Amino acid sequence: MTHNSTPYHIPLDGTPNLRDLGGYATRCGRHVATGKAFRSGTLAYLSAADWQQLANFNLRYICDFRREEEQTVEPTSPPATMPVDIVPLSIGAGSLNDYLRYVLTDANESAATVRQLMRSINRELVLEYADIYSRFLRYALALKNDEAMLFHCAAGKDRTGFGAALLLSALNVDRETILRDYLASATYFVPELELEKIKQRYPPLNNSEYDLARLQPMLEVQPEYINAAFHAIDEQWGDTETYINQALQVTDAELQALRDKFLHPGDNSTNA
Repeated sequence: MTHNSTPYHIPLDGTPNLRDLGGYATRCGRHVATGKAFRSGTLAYLSAADWQQLANFNLRYICDFRREEEQTVEPTSPPATMPVDIVPLSIGAGSLNDYLRYVLTDANESAATVRQLMRSINRELVLEYADIYSRFLRYALALKNDEAMLFHCAAGKDRTGFGAALLLSALNVDRETILRDYLASATYFVPELELEKIKQRYPPLNNSEYDLARLQPMLEVQPEYINAAFHAIDEQWGDTETYINQALQVTDAELQALRDKFLHPGDNSTNA
């Protein structure tokens, strides 16, 4: 098996930011298995060929972190022949509607203020949505050995990025590697294209024009965003594993079960 130190991107016609979390090394030298956990942005625009490629992954769950109205406007619609469970795990923080409501209703908001908003949103994911991310990890635990899962939000960078950070942390991957995975969204997510979609889906208010400088920070992927989540964890719980144990209520035995399920079986299985 080839182990990857860089994110494994899967190009599709209908979504730019689909990646396999496989290949990353743990602190103890094991590696995340490929073909088990996939992260993505919205799946609403997948082509038939895209869905066929996803069908090859033997997905049992597609976990959707978008809020209900996002899921309604841009539904995930796999073909009837694809036996996959769509799991709604609604998270309001990080949704485009919240961004636009905040940024566009006050002309005095600066790009710096929006960056602060992004840091606050990532802290909110830690402090307000532990129950959702606990459920997410329990769906991961429920997978059989030959099954896989995909999880996504709208852009696949914030709500999904924190979900990936938690899963990789549970698998004993270090923060430097997790940060590298998080920042990879900057390579595959194109802010300029998303801005055009925003203009089409959400026309500017009062016949005004969008201030693109103010919108840009919400479409970026910056280390300070995910680090705000890590700082919130460290301040209250000391480290991510304790956060997973206490806030997400995942036991040490369940963590070991996750590692047995998601780490490559050819590696040394002692002290994963």
